[in-house]
Amino acid sequence: MQQQINRRLEKLMYWMIPIYIILGIIFSFYLKDFSFLVPWFFAFMTFEGSLSMNLKSLKGAVNQPLPIFIVLGFLHIGMPLWA
Repeated sequence: MQQQINRRLEKLMYWMIPIYIILGIIFSFYLKDFSFLVPWFFAFMTFEGSLSMNLKSLKGAVNQPLPIFIVLGFLHIGMPLWA
């Protein structure tokens, strides 16, 4: 079922993106109060995209976060020290 929904959304994507951009411009006055959420949405989308996310992998990442913390530690501590 998820794959059917995904195929339909892929076909509609060329219409959805411009429509949502136009709606965002039209309703920007009302949406500006929610602009603080943009970095959080971007962070989540980047995170789930890097995991090639599905519900099973999200559950695995939540239940066993140690590998994620090891990679983040290496990227933010190990790599700068190495450089």
